[in-house]
Amino acid sequence: SHDAGPPTAIAQVREAGVPLMMLNGEHSVEGVRLRIREVAEAVGLQQRGEEIVADLNNDLGRVRAFLSERSKRPSVVFIYARGQGTMMVAGRKTSANMMIQLAGGANPIQQYEGYKPLTLASASDGVEIVISFDDRTFHFDTNDHEIGEEIQDLRAKHDRDPANYPK
Repeated sequence: SHDAGPPTAIAQVREAGVPLMMLNGEHSVEGVRLRIREVAEAVGLQQRGEEIVADLNNDLGRVRAFLSERSKRPSVVFIYARGQGTMMVAGRKTSANMMIQLAGGANPIQQYEGYKPLTLASASDGVEIVISFDDRTFHFDTNDHEIGEEIQDLRAKHDRDPANYPK
């Protein structure tokens, strides 16, 4: 997307003759649909792209149905561990913030745009769900049993190897 960079790295890739496609970077459901279709067209698999969009629409429908039965939206913080001792927390106008919203959550970190270093303790105060990942591992923690089960169900749908599930 146009979020990629730095610009000098993008220029070097282009100068090296590597095919490079800049995708739509809009952080919305429609932006995701558009990126799926752009990639599918680029690799000549438009029909498969439409199937993936249909799966996305079905998954979002399941989330909306699940959330319609809840009285409130859970607070969710997205934390990215960028190496030793550096935690980056997603604020407004990030793909992580959009994922939280699409899943029916509310990101309480709205005081800034982008990612900022923050401690896990200060980012998770009063939050129901914490999602984090490092270079190899996805983690989540929740005090809401129903949400935890839903997350496990969605992960099982997309990750067929139980050995890859967090403990």
